Amino acid sequence: MLDQFGRTIEYARLSLTSRCNLRCLYCNPGNGCIEASDQPLDADAFDKIVSALCLLGIKKVRLTGGEPLLRDDILDIVKRVSGHRELEDISMTTNGMLLAQKAQALKAAGLQRVNVSLDSLNDAMYQRLSGGGSVSAVIDGIRAALSCGLTPVRLNVVLVKGLNDNDLDAFMDIARLYPLDVRFIELMPDGTGSLESDKLVITQDEILKRYPDFEKHEIQEKGQPAVYFKRPGFKGRIGLISPMSHRFCSECN
Repeated sequence: MLDQFGRTIEYARLSLTSRCNLRCLYCNPGNGCIEASDQPLDADAFDKIVSALCLLGIKKVRLTGGEPLLRDDILDIVKRVSGHRELEDISMTTNGMLLAQKAQALKAAGLQRVNVSLDSLNDAMYQRLSGGGSVSAVIDGIRAALSCGLTPVRLNVVLVKGLNDNDLDAFMDIARLYPLDVRFIELMPDGTGSLESDKLVITQDEILKRYPDFEKHEIQEKGQPAVYFKRPGFKGRIGLISPMSHRFCSECN
């Protein structure tokens, strides 16, 4: 499938629900996301949608939300999606709060890997940014994902100047100790959250200046927003996603 700019579109994201069990400040904190009343499509509908997408040349599917693990039928949906052999990659973005309990079953149903959102390793700051939740629950989910093979695990960190920028070194330690990707994402003030100042953005260039030993990874994934780096002695990689300072829309698929 080609778009009007001649790009080959191979990647689709399916939002399974608008519900969420967190209320992140940069997302939509005023609406009480967990009570949001949506009428989500059922597993049969997602099965039909993926069938149509595969006919159009889609090879990668990501399951998102809201928080997809809030769905009671999430395992059925994953099983239906993974039954389409044309797909080369089936992943999920989750806040990780329910991942520890469901990681093994998700892997058995056909999910291949996960992205986990975690914006601070400090409990008080995490609760402030996310509107609740528990760092230890998310860490347990990450460990469960690594243990059962939902890999590569990618940890998404939205950086906010003056709030969680002190966590940079701690997140670097995670990439040093574990074989996962820690990805730092520039805050996008988009008019829906309460963090709406450009002055809160920590840019890719600021991070590279702070850590001059970053080495650009020899393998960069086509069509992906992250630029990956290695650091000496690290088991994992560092990814920088920079929608504000280094726009990547022209490469998006």
